[in-house]
Amino acid sequence: MIVTALLSSCVSETEHQEVINEKVSLSVENENLKTELEEIKFSAPNLLAEGKIFFEAKEFSKSRDKFQTLFEKHPLYEG
Repeated sequence: MIVTALLSSCVSETEHQEVINEKVSLSVENENLKTELEEIKFSAPNLLAEGKIFFEAKEFSKSRDKFQTLFEKHPLYEG
């Protein structure tokens, strides 16, 4: 009975390697998506638009933060 349980719970080396490869692939894809999201989130047009929205809403502190981030991340941007 113990032998049967041990044999049925084993995974072949090939299956194990496939799972490891998939995990690595998903980790790489996840990092790529994080990078892409950061690029979109902190793009010059987005930061400028968000800063303007906060300014028009008289939320000057938030607006300043957006513009400051804009100038830090895109020092040569002239929108």
